[in-house]
Amino acid sequence: MAGYLRRALIAALAAAFTFAVLWWAAAGLGWMRQDRPVQRLLDSRPDLLSYRLNWSGDTLQVEVLPEAGVDLPVFYTSLYRELQLALGDRPFELRVQDRRDATLRETMRVLRLYLEEAQASGRFTWADDMVNQIAARQGLEWARLGLDSERLYVELRHGSAYLYEVIPRVRQ
Repeated sequence: MAGYLRRALIAALAAAFTFAVLWWAAAGLGWMRQDRPVQRLLDSRPDLLSYRLNWSGDTLQVEVLPEAGVDLPVFYTSLYRELQLALGDRPFELRVQDRRDATLRETMRVLRLYLEEAQASGRFTWADDMVNQIAARQGLEWARLGLDSERLYVELRHGSAYLYEVIPRVRQ
């Protein structure tokens, strides 16, 4: 009887191990399949200089570096919608990278206070005026504040450096 129990235990362990290996392989294959349509989508975008895909748990993190001079609200919203179509109900995060210098970092540090105030008060025209005034004081060539129902978009240029900042709007 002991030999029968030993063989049954070995068979059960082998079945459990096989199931675990197949399950992990299927999950890995599913993640790889999710990457391919996203890679094709990003490769087809002429306004992208580079991108990087990272999985964090079940969330795909998409980091993109757009070329200088893109219309940030149009770029971001169109890419976000295309990623939603490609990924379906899979969670993802879209992050925009840029090429900022010390002047742009300092300008954005100052602007954050005004942008937070604008979100709290709803005074976005005032915030746009402040963005342009502060950018002019800092010697920036170009500054723009855009917004839609979900996000604020800050675009700044200083020489060959540029800053793109996408800030989620606070729901009140």
